[in-house]
Amino acid sequence: MADYGDECKKLGRGFIVLVDEASYNVKTQKFSHDITCITQLMGPQDVMDSLKEKAEKWNKNESWKNKDTLKAM
Repeated sequence: MADYGDECKKLGRGFIVLVDEASYNVKTQKFSHDITCITQLMGPQDVMDSLKEKAEKWNKNESWKNKDTLKAM
């Protein structure tokens, strides 16, 4: 997101949270993980339109699911 500093400065709220829900199987002695990247951005509509496509790119990762919330204020 550092490359989008000017746009991000216009946001009323913006944060990214990476959630790792892990479980342990006693029989196999292995962990399993369900990872979700939650991006929440709120600001003017023109900024949301500009950041929407960029958010999809910076969140894209084979290791986790994305849950994006981009709301105009």
